[in-house]
Amino acid sequence: MTEVAAIAAGGQKGFDSAFTKMSAKALEMAGATEYSATQVGGAMKFMAMAGMGVTKTMEGLPAVLQLASASGLQLAEAADVVTNIMTSMGKKASELGEVNNILVGVFTHANVSLQELGESFKYAGSIAKTVGVSTEELAASIGVLGNVGIKGSQAGTGLRKIMISMHAATGRAKDSMNAMGVSVKDISGPGGGIATLVKKLELAKKAIGADAFTGHAMTLFGIRAGPQLAALVDQGADSIRNLTDEAIKANKQNFAKFLAEKKLGTIVGKWELLKSAIEKVAIQFGSKLAPTATMVIESLSGIANHVGGMSDKMKSAISTTALWTTGILGTVTAIAGMISITGYAITGIMSFVGAMKTLFL
Repeated sequence: MTEVAAIAAGGQKGFDSAFTKMSAKALEMAGATEYSATQVGGAMKFMAMAGMGVTKTMEGLPAVLQLASASGLQLAEAADVVTNIMTSMGKKASELGEVNNILVGVFTHANVSLQELGESFKYAGSIAKTVGVSTEELAASIGVLGNVGIKGSQAGTGLRKIMISMHAATGRAKDSMNAMGVSVKDISGPGGGIATLVKKLELAKKAIGADAFTGHAMTLFGIRAGPQLAALVDQGADSIRNLTDEAIKANKQNFAKFLAEKKLGTIVGKWELLKSAIEKVAIQFGSKLAPTATMVIESLSGIANHVGGMSDKMKSAISTTALWTTGILGTVTAIAGMISITGYAITGIMSFVGAMKTLFL
């Protein structure tokens, strides 16, 4: 948590407060979710690295945990994916919950994973923000492409090229736009968007014929985006709109939270909660012992350094009596005794948990 607090605080100023607050939050979440305090700390690191700061990181943490639970992705990786998407789309930290729900709404209704959505947004997010395509519609378009096996970087690269081509068409590409009856306003004007463009292209395909349409589409969008554009037209604008509606509905229903709570209600979810609670206890024990252990270790280091600085004659005298060795070993033995007691307690708990696992899982 030291590194996480340092990143979130932005330096030495405010570090102590950040460390205390974020450590407490990690333990709190570990006791209330299936994730360990260590895993929570990993997620907080990615959120802090995205510039969310101490307060926004702690406020947004429950939403990230819900997203990871709903997606089945590792917690830190889920945090990395969603913060990258938010950055590419210019979203504020306060919009984290909304973005989570949109993503969950898409990957639960299309053949794409959260990781694949993140990879596609990496290529298409920034240009979508620039031309005015919403997060919901871009995610839905990625989902529709995923349904026909075009995923990840292929989907993202294709969508980016489609949006750029509509804004940068000249010469023959411009002629093809005119032949298909589309304009830049279809992708980014009022009422425009990917679904609007696809609908007009559907009509163009019927009007001019499949062969002529394919030729113009390849001229305008090129080989890197032509296949993706063809797939969207074949699936139809309604498929994009329907999936966009699912994303909007998911946000209204706070679907990510709903799925996470349902998963925790299962026997597997209860088991994960128990493991997290045990780690929380272990960390709390360690925190209590840390000041004493630190003091003893520093004292031993001081003794070792002092002995190292003595003359050879003095070292020989001490070696003869072996008093310093006995003292150090006695101290170490005392520390080992404290640690052993704590270890026995934790081992006992883990033995009980193992028995429960055998009985119920």
